[in-house]
Amino acid sequence: MTAVVVYAAGRIAAFLVPLVIVWAVGVDGFLALMIALVLSIPLSYFGLRRQREEATAALYQRAQRKASEREQSRRRGRPRGSDPGGEGASENPWSAGGEADGD
Repeated sequence: MTAVVVYAAGRIAAFLVPLVIVWAVGVDGFLALMIALVLSIPLSYFGLRRQREEATAALYQRAQRKASEREQSRRRGRPRGSDPGGEGASENPWSAGGEADGD
């Protein structure tokens, strides 16, 4: 997760550095924010490429690990040989034994 934090910090810096430079030149207010925003887009796109790729890889690995953990958890919670979607499965999992409610 440190790759994501490094990338986020880089994105913030890629905005703040041009903002400070634009303010130092004498541009104030909303215009300074817009100029800094426009300058930060290519700056972060080209300057933070490696960090962005590392953050993407870290997030992908985390998502794969979580999916694997969920699958293992499902397998542990299910009795051996049970097939939740197989023959004999109730249409409504909340009804007891597939009986109709309300009668």
